[in-house]
Amino acid sequence: MPPTRIVIAALAITISAAAPTAHAGPGKAPAVLASLPEDTTMLVSIDLKKVTAAAIAHDALDMVKQQAADQLAQMKAAGIDVEKDVSKVFLALAGAGLTNAGNARLKILVAEGKFKIDADAMTDPSKTYEGVTYWATAKADIAVIGKRLFVVSDGHMPDLIDVIKGKVKNAVKSTVAKPLRAAIGATAVTNAGWVVGVVSDTDRSAMGAQGADMSWFSASAALRNDAVDVAVRVGMTSPDKAKSMADTANQQLGQAQQAMSQIGLADLAKSLNIGANGSVVAMAATVTKKEIGTITSLMSMVGSSMGASTTAPPPPTTPTTPPAPPATTKSQTQPSTSTKSKTP
Repeated sequence: MPPTRIVIAALAITISAAAPTAHAGPGKAPAVLASLPEDTTMLVSIDLKKVTAAAIAHDALDMVKQQAADQLAQMKAAGIDVEKDVSKVFLALAGAGLTNAGNARLKILVAEGKFKIDADAMTDPSKTYEGVTYWATAKADIAVIGKRLFVVSDGHMPDLIDVIKGKVKNAVKSTVAKPLRAAIGATAVTNAGWVVGVVSDTDRSAMGAQGADMSWFSASAALRNDAVDVAVRVGMTSPDKAKSMADTANQQLGQAQQAMSQIGLADLAKSLNIGANGSVVAMAATVTKKEIGTITSLMSMVGSSMGASTTAPPPPTTPTTPPAPPATTKSQTQPSTSTKSKTP
């Protein structure tokens, strides 16, 4: 199985299993930030080791393992055990906002773990840039640099190598990436998963008055044995704007809590807490294991309903996965057989 597809499949499996991701408190920016360009606008992180170790995720993991048994078998046949060999996966978009992510300048997947690509087994053409050999497929470029596997949208590996080599600015110190770093600073980066994003001028225009004063956002959650503590942060342009948004949300909170209680989410409704801290709007809530099941069932019902009433699903507006290149290896000649809430 091509190494790129292995990692992307692992990512898909992890995202499905990690519906409750993790959050604790603000932490140091991840080292991978030094490998990302200064115009990075969205970053997703999933720690596979911590997701698989979380008791509350076990049922979801078992279900995913059953549904993806063939893919997991193919990965093992290629020498990669997802749970043992892949430690972390990052997804990044650069050069585009949330509302036009499909036009991103770079779509990047970075996987950390144990990777050993047999160059002789690769049939895709290899290229060398700045001393780095990479494989150029029809839809993406692939390279192993240090202990990371990089998958970049077609033809753009040299752009990413320039960032890694320090020839162009990365997201660590550039003033362009200041909002991204602010979002990361409000998010725990040491737990199982999180997502941060920058609200661009294009996004603000598309969202109208609702997004006019937003600068960035983050979402994360802390895994416990029987519940998930969810945290959402929205960075505003000023403390006054943050207070105004929090006040508006709290005015509508009672009605929302009543509606949630009626569909089996009473504990979640009671735990909702919204406030402003400086220029940041913070929301905290706790979801019990039982309520996670309720939410999953509701989402399934909504999905089935939409599928039954639509002839064709609409195209995704914010894709977060880089393209999976049709890379092949010489060995691939046969088809595969297949609580108590916390204040923000």
